[in-house]
Amino acid sequence: MKIVYLDKDTKELAQRYDQLSDSQFAHGLRMIELLGIKPADCVLDIGCGTGKLTSYVSDITGPKGKVIGIDPLASRIEIAKKRAKANLFFEVGGSDDLYRFADHSFDCVYLNSVFHWIEKKEDTLREIKRILKKNGKLGLTTGDKDQKNPIRLIIENAIIKILGYKPQEEVFSPFSLSSQDIKRTIERSGLSITLFQINEDSFYSDSAEQILEFFLSSSFGNFLSQIPQEYKPQITEEIKKGLERLRTPKGIERKHSVVTVICKKP
Repeated sequence: MKIVYLDKDTKELAQRYDQLSDSQFAHGLRMIELLGIKPADCVLDIGCGTGKLTSYVSDITGPKGKVIGIDPLASRIEIAKKRAKANLFFEVGGSDDLYRFADHSFDCVYLNSVFHWIEKKEDTLREIKRILKKNGKLGLTTGDKDQKNPIRLIIENAIIKILGYKPQEEVFSPFSLSSQDIKRTIERSGLSITLFQINEDSFYSDSAEQILEFFLSSSFGNFLSQIPQEYKPQITEEIKKGLERLRTPKGIERKHSVVTVICKKP
């Protein structure tokens, strides 16, 4: 059974995520540019985390616009609320809570590094379609389940070395999809895909510990949660050794593919 535990998050993880999420912020900036958000637009950020990207978008919409960020993790909304402005609001809520918004409420809805955490994707997309205005846009960034980037391989090999097998559940997030399944899922919702691209990105971290902290904080405590506790220290050490092999003069390189999708409500 695939499970994501929201209660694994802590205030410390939320704060660390706010400090370490530059790569996800960068993906979001690219998506926001492609969405073409305008002054006076009404925008919803689903899974806003600590609100860095939401705050950036509120500067684009300006005082005549309105931006709402929702996230199911109260500790992250607590940090996000410190960024609140006259046109920027934050609420605890997730993809299952979109019923709170009226039909045709938003010019734009987006999910940045969130789609792979949503179990009921088609239900969520139908609700997004409902709350979008005519010709409104949806943007999302997510990973490709089938990508074999160096860090993913290091983590999978470390698990296999210590456990002797690979867990059936996805290592990073249980509801990840392949790029083709992402496309098919969106098309079934009735939204029209206007852009679908996959970018190969590289970011650099100072240490292996920092990378593991990013994975733990960005997964709100769920990283390696399917691993029996007694094996985690050994697996963690194996992962650190592997990560050090990726060190360059700039730091440890984190290569990965990012799927960016822009959709329009017909």
